[in-house]
Amino acid sequence: MIRYATELDVERILYMASMFSEKYKTPPPHMERAKKLAQLSIMCGTCLIDEENHIPVGCIVGIRAPHPFMDMHILASMFTCSFGQNGFALMREFVDLGKRLGVDAITTSVQFSYDKDPSRVLRHFGFEPTEVGWQLNLQEQTCLKPSP
Repeated sequence: MIRYATELDVERILYMASMFSEKYKTPPPHMERAKKLAQLSIMCGTCLIDEENHIPVGCIVGIRAPHPFMDMHILASMFTCSFGQNGFALMREFVDLGKRLGVDAITTSVQFSYDKDPSRVLRHFGFEPTEVGWQLNLQEQTCLKPSP
């Protein structure tokens, strides 16, 4: 069952963020910031929970905001995870939420270490790639090699 998150879900969202980090070998979440983001998303009505047998097993933490450079409003997925069987329904509800909110666009990103190619699923909902994100993790750099 997909539903809006409540304040009671914050700890479970943080737990899912930690589990995501472990599963996909990403840096661990900054718990204080993640908690504030989840609370803001819940307060704004842009955080969804996927429940199986009354246990949260997935979520999308979204933020509705004006685009920083364009004359448009977006619904941005700041964190998405699904450990259950309803990831497709969770994304469908997020897209429907964006339509209900009247935003101009919905954005999402996928962790590169994710073990499945999400292109087919995202394209099913009408998503198209618009940019590629790159990250230099300076915490793991021992030295920078000079450019050739």
